[in-house]
Amino acid sequence: MSENALKQMQNGRWDAYKEKFEEQKTRRAMARKLRIKYERLCAMRGSYPLTAVCEQLEEDTFDIGGQHLGPAHWKIVAIILLKAEWLTGLDVRDNCLGTEGAFTIADFVSVNRTLSKLNVADNGIGVAGLKALASAVIDNVLVTHLDLSGNEISDEGAKPIAEIIEARTGLMELRMNHNCVREEGAIAIGHALAQNENITSLDLSWNHVRCKGAIALSNSLKTNESLRTLELAWNGFGKEGAGAMGEALAENGTLRALDLTNNRIDGNGMALLMLGLRQNDTLESLKVGQNPFNSDVAKHLLLILEKAENSAITHLEMSEVAVDEEFMEVLERLSGRGHLHVKHGKFTRKVPVKKYVPPPPPQRDPITQMFDYKYERGYRTLDLLMHLDKDNNMVIDRTELTDGLMFKKSVAAALVEKQGDTDATSAGGNTKGGGLIGTPEIDKTKT
Repeated sequence: MSENALKQMQNGRWDAYKEKFEEQKTRRAMARKLRIKYERLCAMRGSYPLTAVCEQLEEDTFDIGGQHLGPAHWKIVAIILLKAEWLTGLDVRDNCLGTEGAFTIADFVSVNRTLSKLNVADNGIGVAGLKALASAVIDNVLVTHLDLSGNEISDEGAKPIAEIIEARTGLMELRMNHNCVREEGAIAIGHALAQNENITSLDLSWNHVRCKGAIALSNSLKTNESLRTLELAWNGFGKEGAGAMGEALAENGTLRALDLTNNRIDGNGMALLMLGLRQNDTLESLKVGQNPFNSDVAKHLLLILEKAENSAITHLEMSEVAVDEEFMEVLERLSGRGHLHVKHGKFTRKVPVKKYVPPPPPQRDPITQMFDYKYERGYRTLDLLMHLDKDNNMVIDRTELTDGLMFKKSVAAALVEKQGDTDATSAGGNTKGGGLIGTPEIDKTKT
C-alpha cells in the first residue's frame, strides 16, 4: 500500500470517528433536554418521573417493558420520544396500556420515520386499538418487526392483522403468540399470507387454531415464497391439519423452520406429514414434540430422513416422545452423517408381549354337571336314572354310574328320544360343550 493511500485511509477513519463523536455529543445534549422536559411534564400532570425512562433516552432501542406505566404516563413518554430522532426500537410490553394507550402508539408510529421494531405485547389493546395500530403500521413502511403477543386477540382482532399482512408493507417479522385466534381468524390470516411477499417470520403459537384454520394456514405455504420461519405450536392441528401441512411442504421451497409442537398429531397425522417431508428439500428445522405418537412412528420418520437424499433437515425435535431400541439403532446410523441433531423423549425398553393362554376351566363334579345338563334342557331325573340302571334292580351301583356318565355316549341320545327331540345328533354334540358325556374334559378327569 502506498503512503498516500495509507494516509487517505487514516484520514477517512479519523473523519468517521469525528462524525460519530459529534453525533453522540449532539444526542447527549438532546437527551438532557428531553429529560428536563419529561420531568416538567410529569410535574404538571401529577406523575412521578421514572428512572428507567430517563436512563434510556439516549439509546437506539427504548425498552420500558414491565413498568406498568398506564395510558396516561405512556402519553407523556410518547410526547418526549417524538424528538428522539435516533430511535429505532420501541418496547412497551406489559405496561397496562389498553385501548387508549394503543391509540397513542398508533399516533406515534404514524409520525415517526425512524422506528423499525415495535413490541406492544401483553397490553390488552383491544380490537379498536388494534385497528388503529394496524392502520399506522400500514402507513409506516419502515416498521419491520411487530410483536402483538398476549393481547387476547380474537377472530375479530385477527382481521386487522390480516390487512397488515396483505398490504405491501415493510413488515418482515410478526409475533402473535398467546392470543385467542380461532378458525375464522386463522382463515383470514392464511388467505392474506398466501399473497404476502415480505414476511419472513410468523409466530401464531398458543392460539386456538383448529381444523379449517390449520388447513388455510398450511395452504398459504403453497404460494408464499417469503416465509422462512413458521411457529404453530399448541394449536390443535390434528390429523387434518397435519395432512394439509404435508401437502404444502411437498410444494413449498422456501420454509426453513417449522414448529408443530403439541398439536394433537397422532400416528396417522404424522404419516400424512411425512408424505410431504419425502419431497421437501429446504426445511432445516422441524419440531413435532409433545404429540401423541409412539416410538415406531418416530423411527419411521428417521428412516424417511435417512432415505431422502435431498432432505435438508439438521434439527429434529421430538421432545416427550418415548423411544425404544429400534429407534436408537436408526438414530445411531444417522449420527454417522454428523449433520442431524435429534432431541427425543425418554428411552424405554420394549417388553416382549406374551401370548395370552386362557387357563383351563375348573374341573367340576360329574354329578353337578349331570344336573346342570338336565336343568338346561328340561330333562326328568327319573329318565336318566332308569337308563343308567342296566339290571333293572332299581339300584345304580358305582360301576353303572361310571359307565353311564363316562363312556356311554348313547345316554344323551336316549334322553333326547324320551323327550321327543328329533335332533339327537345335536344333543349328543352339545355334550361336548356341556362336558357331560364323552367330552375330552371328562375323559381327562377319568384318567
